[in-house]
Amino acid sequence: MKKASLYIASLAACAMVFTACDDTTDGGVMQVNPQLPEITASQFQINPGTVLSSGEVSLDSWSTSGYEIPMLNIQYTGEEPLPEGTLYDFEMQVSDNPDFTNPRSVAVTSTDNVTFMADAQSWDNAFRSLLGKAPDAKPNYVRFAAYVNMGSQRSRIGSTDTWYCTTEMSVLPIDLGIVVEEAYYLVGTVNGWDLASAVKFSHSDKNVYDDPVFTLSIDLTSDEAQAGWWWKIVPESAFAAQSWDGLYGVEINGDTAPVGNLFKDGQAGQLVTAGPQLFTIDMLSCTYSVTNAVPALWTPGNSNGWNVEASSQLATTDFTNYSGFLYLNGEWLMTPAPNWDNKYALGTGGPGTIAYNGSSNLPVPEQGAGLYWTNVNLGSLTYSTTPVTVIGMIGDFNGWAGDVEMTPSEDMLTWTATLTVEEGQGWKFRCNNDWAINLGGSIDNLTPDGANITVEPGTYTVTLNLATRPYTATLTAK
Repeated sequence: MKKASLYIASLAACAMVFTACDDTTDGGVMQVNPQLPEITASQFQINPGTVLSSGEVSLDSWSTSGYEIPMLNIQYTGEEPLPEGTLYDFEMQVSDNPDFTNPRSVAVTSTDNVTFMADAQSWDNAFRSLLGKAPDAKPNYVRFAAYVNMGSQRSRIGSTDTWYCTTEMSVLPIDLGIVVEEAYYLVGTVNGWDLASAVKFSHSDKNVYDDPVFTLSIDLTSDEAQAGWWWKIVPESAFAAQSWDGLYGVEINGDTAPVGNLFKDGQAGQLVTAGPQLFTIDMLSCTYSVTNAVPALWTPGNSNGWNVEASSQLATTDFTNYSGFLYLNGEWLMTPAPNWDNKYALGTGGPGTIAYNGSSNLPVPEQGAGLYWTNVNLGSLTYSTTPVTVIGMIGDFNGWAGDVEMTPSEDMLTWTATLTVEEGQGWKFRCNNDWAINLGGSIDNLTPDGANITVEPGTYTVTLNLATRPYTATLTAK
């Protein structure tokens, strides 16, 4: 109790001391910050420079003549002067659309606090992030947010929705110095070194700079492999000119490595492994690889208890592109055989990319659990999933107008409906009331974009099975 009384008394004494300090006029000096002028958009005039006003810019030209591109000027027009040392700065945003969804920032600098300049390399990085590596001029949408810095205070001119000099510009990116041609061909043992009949590599419908990967399925016999299967890569320009100049090959003649670098005007490589294989070239990195062709992709995951053998398969006709229906309700993987020896997992590019023997599972698509038409490209190591919410039957029986919608099972891999057809009437299955994904051909071997299906006239209960390949339909007469 004595200690507590002493402590309370000490607090009271301190309180008296602080009160006495407040009453004196010669004690500590209270710090007072000067009132800063109010910042409003009407106090500034911000004008586009000649480059911004022109509506076009060559980042390639600015990268060689000087990286700083003058973009705009700022002038203070208010009546009350700003404090000495006031500085301005700008945030420059670039987008591939006028709504500025998912924009990129570009570095902006100034040496005189009047003219502000964009960094060409920073802008080029933003361009390629949004629009890929193609060297063509493309539209960029540009806008600026302005700020005033007075001492430690930074204020935006206007509101958070105030943007200056918003405009569309045609932007030519920096030249990477790499030429990727529209097509490539294989010449060698495959065609007796006949340049005129060189075999064309397959490619996606993307720009070749955004997807520089080309693929070709080959099949070596034991005799060919034993003798050495020779090859060189022919670019489109050399093929069109029927010239042996500029062909790509390996560094050392006769190199048997299944993976390596490509050299312009290089030597002939050779393969020594028999069997079906996938020849892949990446003409942006100038590399090649020859791997065993994968007959199908199995898809173990949460939906099938991670049972490889019981999983749905993605089929191929060219050992590059694989497709099929998958029911996905959680994470999943792809394997090149019905075992766990190897796998295709999530790639470094995130969803939509895969990596051979990667460490992370593929995620369920953002739409959640459901049936998906899935496409995979082993050349570019990419995949895509399209939700399938409706499957119907359409054909001569209803004038090809509208779909007889089917009822799915719980896992959406079995669909049923009633169908009545007359003599000679053709029909098909299609998804989402659209022709992008459809099945036809024979009911015991349904194929994407197959021919019209014909069956004996009658009324049937139709059961479509998407769980196993080939896809089939069972018709039970009613």
